[in-house]
Order: sequence, then C-alpha cells, then structure tokens
Amino acid sequence: MKNLVSRLFPAAVLAMVLVVPGIAVAQDAKRAITPIAGDLYRFLNNLHYSVFLVTSEGVIVTDPINEEAATWLEAEITKRFNQPIKYLVLSHDHRDHSAGGEVFADTVTVIAHENAKAAILGEGRPTPVPDINFFRPHAPGTRRQARRTHPHRTKSFRQLDRHAFPR
Repeated sequence: MKNLVSRLFPAAVLAMVLVVPGIAVAQDAKRAITPIAGDLYRFLNNLHYSVFLVTSEGVIVTDPINEEAATWLEAEITKRFNQPIKYLVLSHDHRDHSAGGEVFADTVTVIAHENAKAAILGEGRPTPVPDINFFRPHAPGTRRQARRTHPHRTKSFRQLDRHAFPR
C-alpha cells in the first residue's frame, strides 16, 4: 500500500499543479462597459447585465450584481467619467440584482420597490436598504390584467420583474 501511495502522490501533485490554475483562470469574471446611447451604458458581469447613466450631477447605477462587480464598476466609472455615483436603483429584491450595494453605501441614495427593505433585512444582506421607495398603485377600475408568461415563477408583485408588468 505504501508503495502505491508513493507512486500515486507525484501524479496527484502534478494533476493539481496543472488543473488548479486552469480553474482559477476559468473563474475570472468577464466584465465590460458598452455604450448604449448618449450617456447610457451597459455593464456586463459574466452573464448578468446592468445599466448606468452618466449625468452632469453624477451617475445613476442600477442593480450592482455582487460586491466584486460593484467594486470593479465603481473603479471604472471613476476612471472613465470622473463623476460620483449618486443613485443606486434596485430593480427588485433578488440577491443577484441587489447584492453589492454595500460598495456604494456611503455615497448613494438607494431607490427600490417598497418591499425590497423587508427582503434585504430579512436575509441579512449587507446591501443598504432603500432611502426612496416606489410603488405605482392603480386607480380604481384601471388595472390591466398582467401578462404572465411563466405564472409559476411569479410569486407576488413584490418581485418587480418582467413577469409582473402589465402589457
């Protein structure tokens, strides 16, 4: 048995030396900023997209995705536009959209749906809770039927996503 281990150990070490760097390279995030129109930009982090708008008064950032992505985005905005990030808009409370907001916590006003605060606090996320809430109630008799392409995925209106918007 000792002889078998002594023969396999060098092979195992060699495999680790060859495989582990490949895993590390594969885990590097693919990030990019692409102009959309005017001062509106798309931000890519792996397979997630977000947008930001550069104004003369500062930058409006949406969905920071995660802490690493938000840190990278903040550095890129500072380098490219030399404008402070003033607002962070969370489209909805899912972690893959709202995580990373803590990177901007000291400088931004956070805007999100009125139910986002409960989800952020309930899960103990470091993302700052909204300073400004939004919810557009419908006037009596004017609410249109929501078109739900995947009704089993829509839990409630607290998810402000593409499945909850009326046609």
